[in-house]
Amino acid sequence: MNLSDIKDVTRSSLLWQLIMDSPILSGNMQYHIQLGYGNDGYEVIIEAPFYDMKQWRKNKTIVHTGETKHGFSDYAQWVNEAGGFGRHNKSEHWVNRSVNDICRSIAIKYGGVVEGVLEE
Repeated sequence: MNLSDIKDVTRSSLLWQLIMDSPILSGNMQYHIQLGYGNDGYEVIIEAPFYDMKQWRKNKTIVHTGETKHGFSDYAQWVNEAGGFGRHNKSEHWVNRSVNDICRSIAIKYGGVVEGVLEE
C-alpha cells in the first residue's frame, strides 16, 4: 500500500467516524459533514444550518431558517464546544474525540505514532 492509498483510507475512515459519532436529534448536522481539501491537506467541514425546532417537534420536518445567530449561520461549532443545546453533555468535543480516535486507529494499523491530540 502506498502513501496515496493510506491517505484515501484515512480520509474515508475519518468521514465515516464523524458520521457515526455525530450527535443526532434530527440528523441535520450529520447530513452536513464533509471533508474538503485545503492548502494544508484535508479539512473537516461540518455545517448544521439552523432549522425551525417547532416544525421539527410537530412533524419531524427540517425547515432551514437561514438565521444567523451571534455571527454564525449554523450551530455545529457550538455543539462541539459546549455540547448539545449549550449543555455540557456527551456531545461536547465529539469532533475532537472522533478525530483523535481515528488517528490512533490508523497509527496502530500502520505502525505510526500520534504526537498530539485535540482537547477532549
